[in-house]
Amino acid sequence: MISLPWGKLPQMMSALNLKQIQTTEVETVSADSPIGEVLLRMEEKQISCIVAIDKDRRPVGIFTEQDAIRLMAENLSIDDISMGDVM
Repeated sequence: MISLPWGKLPQMMSALNLKQIQTTEVETVSADSPIGEVLLRMEEKQISCIVAIDKDRRPVGIFTEQDAIRLMAENLSIDDISMGDVM
């Protein structure tokens, strides 16, 4: 079993700089992208959310893992839904 240094977590966190943990490259998809394709992209990139953009590349919404869980709970087919339908 791996022992994590939970007692040292505050010191470790204070030593981190935001630039060390953030990403500047944001994954985007078209607002009319099918949710099935969006989920595949999220899995491929190992990300928990993705930004929908319009034809002018402006952000219009965000799709998260929680949105995917909600769709599954509602028993909706991801093949028939686009990003624009759930934002």
